[in-house]
Amino acid sequence: FAPVVIYIHGGGWSGGERYVLNPTTFESFTERGIAVACISYRLAKNGVSVLDCLIDCKDAARFLAKQAKNYNLDPTRFATIGHSAGGHLTLCTALIPNQEALLAGDSSLTEQNPVFLCAVAQAPLVTLLHPEQADSEQTITMNPTAYERFLGGTSSVASTTAQLASNSGREQYISSFQTQIPAIDLAQFLSPECWITRSSPPILLIHGSTDTLISVRGSRYFKQIADERNTRVTYIEVENAWHDFNSQDPEKTPSHTRQELDQISLDFLIQNLLKDIQTK
Repeated sequence: FAPVVIYIHGGGWSGGERYVLNPTTFESFTERGIAVACISYRLAKNGVSVLDCLIDCKDAARFLAKQAKNYNLDPTRFATIGHSAGGHLTLCTALIPNQEALLAGDSSLTEQNPVFLCAVAQAPLVTLLHPEQADSEQTITMNPTAYERFLGGTSSVASTTAQLASNSGREQYISSFQTQIPAIDLAQFLSPECWITRSSPPILLIHGSTDTLISVRGSRYFKQIADERNTRVTYIEVENAWHDFNSQDPEKTPSHTRQELDQISLDFLIQNLLKDIQTK
């Protein structure tokens, strides 16, 4: 039975599509007996929240687990990979237990419990609880509209960057959303930092040092608390690289090419998915 890599696309949670994975990447996995599933999810707009995005990602994994025998898949050897919003959903999908009540989706999939052996998150959002980890007004965690997408409502409180960056301002802002779930609890639930423990699967975290869309400070913070909790996180910070891992300064070259990062990600997934499996 084949291990499975689930590819989760990015696009700010409100855009993007699954048809962007390089065919060469598919071949690199399939040549080693690893299946690849590129999934879609509801986009966070028109009343859809990021929680809904995550439920769909979880349901996709649960569906694959349910159909494992039909597709010759191994439901005990799953992995996720994604960039940006996809990186955030990648972490949440791999880290949050499948049976969490908030993640209840398709009732026919409730009993499925796929096991995630690792995750690769590239330039992900890792926390909604610490917007001070953002270092520019353009970053996701400093953007009020991003909070609206995450929490599925419209703010009734005008928020400035300074207010949102402070704990009191953040709590006031988050609590202004009209949701069925206490919004501060939902923000915590959707923060990967809250789910990492010593028993979490290995994570490869990659971030550009000049990223101003999703601040690199978040990934540095994630690595710090991961070390404190003895979580297995490998962190690569790509010098002179922005959110897409390219340089915005023509006089500076990123420390890693995109091809090198893809190979590092590929090797990490293969190593963890095929561990203890006899291969030819």
